[in-house]
Amino acid sequence: MDTVCRLAWRLQYAFIGRRAVTPSEPTDRGMKRLTRMFLALVGFLGLILTGGNSHVAIAEQAPALFGDQGLKFPAGEPGKLSVVLTGPPQDNGQSVMVVVRNNTMKPAYRVEVTSTARKSGKLVGSGSSQGFAPVSVAPGQVAVGYVYFGGDIPKASVFQMKTSAEGTKQDTGSFAFLPVTITEVASVKGTYTAQVVGTLKNVNKGRVTGPISVLVACFSANGAPLQILSTFAQEDELAAAATGSFAADLFSGGCPRYLAGAHGFKP
Repeated sequence: MDTVCRLAWRLQYAFIGRRAVTPSEPTDRGMKRLTRMFLALVGFLGLILTGGNSHVAIAEQAPALFGDQGLKFPAGEPGKLSVVLTGPPQDNGQSVMVVVRNNTMKPAYRVEVTSTARKSGKLVGSGSSQGFAPVSVAPGQVAVGYVYFGGDIPKASVFQMKTSAEGTKQDTGSFAFLPVTITEVASVKGTYTAQVVGTLKNVNKGRVTGPISVLVACFSANGAPLQILSTFAQEDELAAAATGSFAADLFSGGCPRYLAGAHGFKP
């Protein structure tokens, strides 16, 4: 960690020309800040070296999500919160899976995406996101979610998406989003269809109330986006350190590789 912080400080000094925190400062705040700067700068340098189009595997690009950390995603736009990957229309063409990367220097809290859809230049739909996991996206990291259009979006539609975030700090008031940790995921055969099931745990200091939302983003063996599953935990709330479970129907295709996240609410 000390080596990372020192390198982050040197990169900051070289590219920004000023020193906010010295590598000798022992505070956790300084260490975390420098680490975030280092990850963002690594992503920025990767964009320069690859021309901004390659798929990159940034170390721990989705540590707040449970699943395959070996998945590779496009680098995204330098210095911006941007959509880097979309899946095919699903749920009878009503929604589209979205992956967002945060290339800013600060966390992005409660990411939102709005979108239009066009086919052969003709406007065929308008929609907005229904939540992302994780709730707070650290610099250099990705979040998974989906945009709901509410209508039948034709295949081969072209999407124009805009991203935003509520802020950089997590809300602390009542009904604020609280992360819930996914601890296990498995694919099983159900009575009528296959299911993705899993367990989760409340690692917060206090109680988390529901509904506890769960998102499971499914990818093919080669990392192509397939679909995103949205469901809720079986439990209405979780006490501190309590565990729970969830199940989501897998009506079509499979889920060979995945990233999953969950959140509830502060009482």
